Amino acid sequence: MGNGGGRIESYYARGMLEIRPTLHLAYRLTVRANQVLEHTGAASEGTGAWRVALPLFVALDITIWLILRRRDDFGLRWRLPVDALDAAFWTLSPLPASGQADLAVLVAVPLAVEAGVRMGWRSLVVPASLLASTTLAGMVVAKPVQVIGVVWVVLAATVGMAFYRYCQHLDGRAEHERRRFLAAARRRAYLAGQNDVAMGASSAVDVIEGLVPVLGRPASGSALWRLADGWKSQLGTSTSQEAAYLQVALLEWERLHNAHPDLSRLVRLGIEEGHGTTLLSVTQVGQLQRALDVLPLRGPVAVRRQDPDQPHLPGQELRLDVGGYSLVVPADRRVSPAPLDPAAVAYYYVAATVLAWVLPVMGAVRAPAMAAGVALCVVAGFLSHRRAVAQGPRARLGVYVAAIGVGFVLALLSRQVTGALKPDGQPALPFAAALLLLSFLGGYYWRSLGRWRWLVPASIAGVTAFGLLVFPFPSALNGRAAAAAVIYSVFPFFPLLHLSVTMERAAAGHARDVQAVDEDAERAAFLEGRESVVGLVRQARKDALDQLGRLGSHLDGGLARLAAHRLEEVEERLRRIET
Repeated sequence: MGNGGGRIESYYARGMLEIRPTLHLAYRLTVRANQVLEHTGAASEGTGAWRVALPLFVALDITIWLILRRRDDFGLRWRLPVDALDAAFWTLSPLPASGQADLAVLVAVPLAVEAGVRMGWRSLVVPASLLASTTLAGMVVAKPVQVIGVVWVVLAATVGMAFYRYCQHLDGRAEHERRRFLAAARRRAYLAGQNDVAMGASSAVDVIEGLVPVLGRPASGSALWRLADGWKSQLGTSTSQEAAYLQVALLEWERLHNAHPDLSRLVRLGIEEGHGTTLLSVTQVGQLQRALDVLPLRGPVAVRRQDPDQPHLPGQELRLDVGGYSLVVPADRRVSPAPLDPAAVAYYYVAATVLAWVLPVMGAVRAPAMAAGVALCVVAGFLSHRRAVAQGPRARLGVYVAAIGVGFVLALLSRQVTGALKPDGQPALPFAAALLLLSFLGGYYWRSLGRWRWLVPASIAGVTAFGLLVFPFPSALNGRAAAAAVIYSVFPFFPLLHLSVTMERAAAGHARDVQAVDEDAERAAFLEGRESVVGLVRQARKDALDQLGRLGSHLDGGLARLAAHRLEEVEERLRRIET
């Protein structure tokens, strides 16, 4: 919702927006740390008032975080001016003197990501506003216009848009699967309702059918004619195509179990009248037969439902008493939405950062090395996404291990720099893209990795050490600059950890809501099935009464009284069913 445009219908995207306070605070504090740690940072030594102002801006970041925690609306009208003025203020700082004020505009990255989710292409108003404010501020202090920082804000908005599209895809696929599952469940529930009336012990259908020989051939096309023309057997055939009768499943198990010459192990299952027409789904038939295999059954065994008075729908939990043993056939697992997995988003975002390696500000990495890094990220992102979709959370350890390998390769490729220093003397660390990938996936997968969680800090430390070892520095490494680069590369960990928790909670809530709606739909279909048979029998009873009246004195008196009694019995049974 919010005032940015009404696009947030997917619960996946809603889950994403729940992390916006964490994303805002983690990213903004990362930017502030870099502003003070980098030796040419906008709040480093020698910046005077800007250095003094840094704590005030940290307080501003925390204040906005508190507001975002308490409000769900977008707040673009006040957040965008605040971010634009924030970026303009830091552009006015005397450092970096060369105009490399990229960090100034990066404060708007969280807003750009959220705008991408909420607004689509209209989110580009965020980088456009930042470009305008920083350009005007740069003109005041005679700094050249720098667009590279704005490019990162554009990329952030694009990530938000891509994430929303991905959420739409997942949401559409989940809804399609849910509707397909529900349609099948409703068909089975409708048949269960019909069977509940037609196939129960001494059903009204049987009574009506028994009158046909007495009354004679009914009029073609009438309800009585339909019942006399094998309607009940047709119902049984239709039902067997969608579900299985409990009695049929038990007899099939008995046949398979007794297919051996050892007479001492023979089992003869007997089910109470009216219980055998209970319907099971195909999955439940297998579960029932496997459960029976475990029980120590011998000789005659009585089987009955523990709750015969409760309507039972195929796929619902079924409780049986089998020779004194309690046996529970669990409910079918409902179709659950595909788990959100950010592997593809992480890889493609890192691929975009690898593209920037060729720029002087990123060390001017040779084009072949850059192309190899981009290709590696694209292929790894595609394969990781396919595996994550196919296997769900079980695939995450393997996906993360693969990401570690990709991280080391990226660190090695980033060695192909032609200049290790930025124009302002700041060390260029292109291998930080590998750390970004590992912290991105490490945060989201953290809860799924279990005892392998140690891989996350170990891999980040290992890739950092490896990158520093293979990276060619013309002079001694500036420790503060390296710390700033590492901090900036691992900031996604906590927002993504929060996102994983949020999505689990959102998925559970969504599943509960959907299950309640679907179960109501199945119960309605069950009642519709019952009503269809009740209506058919009631019309058949009327047809029988009319036919009985037409026969009049031509029908033997005893048979006429029998027919009238049976029709009254049918009416009584219909009344009991309807109450």
